[in-house]
Amino acid sequence: MTGILSGMRKLLSGGTLSDGALSGGAVTVVVGTVAVVWVWTMALPTMAVHASTFEEPAQGVAAEAGSTSDQGADRSSEPKIRLALFVVAHKVYNSELMAPYDVLQHTVFRDAENYVKTAIVNADGKPFETFEGITVLPHYSFADAPMPDILVIPSTEGSMDKDLKDEAYMSWVKKAAKEAEWVITVCDGAFPLAATGLLDGRVATTFPGDRERFQEMFPEIDVRFDVRLVQDGKFITSVGGGMSYEPAFYLVEQLYGKDHADKSARGLVWPWDLKTLPHVVAGSESSDGPNELD
Repeated sequence: MTGILSGMRKLLSGGTLSDGALSGGAVTVVVGTVAVVWVWTMALPTMAVHASTFEEPAQGVAAEAGSTSDQGADRSSEPKIRLALFVVAHKVYNSELMAPYDVLQHTVFRDAENYVKTAIVNADGKPFETFEGITVLPHYSFADAPMPDILVIPSTEGSMDKDLKDEAYMSWVKKAAKEAEWVITVCDGAFPLAATGLLDGRVATTFPGDRERFQEMFPEIDVRFDVRLVQDGKFITSVGGGMSYEPAFYLVEQLYGKDHADKSARGLVWPWDLKTLPHVVAGSESSDGPNELD
């Protein structure tokens, strides 16, 4: 035991352990709310020493290893791998599918233990063609897909009409949207979500050219014409098009903090700055960022 304490004192003071200092084992030391776990193993002729720290669950954890900024981060849970499923129907649009997919997939490069795993689901799990002609192989069908932590609904050729009559598609979307931790709609992907009734009494937006139609079809929704993104509870609706990256960056900042989102944006060469994004968070007194109509 004397050898253990001596070795630990050396480690805590920035020193190292020499071969033979300890014979192997593990010790946990609790200092305040931080538990330090020391694990040592003898593998002749050298010794490997490993140290790790963790906080009590109530304190949460930083989402990015080594990050000094966690502004905006959701620290309500332990590190986890969240599953984001992109649900697609016939003739999905490239930008609305691929832009947010790219952003969320890049979270793994910030923290290999706390990131978003991305996948695509469609009705039958068979390859499909986007509106622009790219063939995509999905990961799941409706029959074998797990329920996602994050549901992303990109717009398709039939988002405002045909998709809403597709019972299999609408049934899966409604179930997944109810169970998901977060739901993102991109462009006219807001129409299928609205058709489930889950946006009734909430604030939302969609593709600028389709907002009037959205308002007519779903009068129970407070449609915003002056912003590019709306968050109401777990629902994030957005305008899509070239701005299809924005809702994914927004969610990344909510989950993991500004530093994480900024690094991902630099990696993707995207000028992300939440302060300049015309958006509104339901329940706040006014819109955040500049007005889209200015």
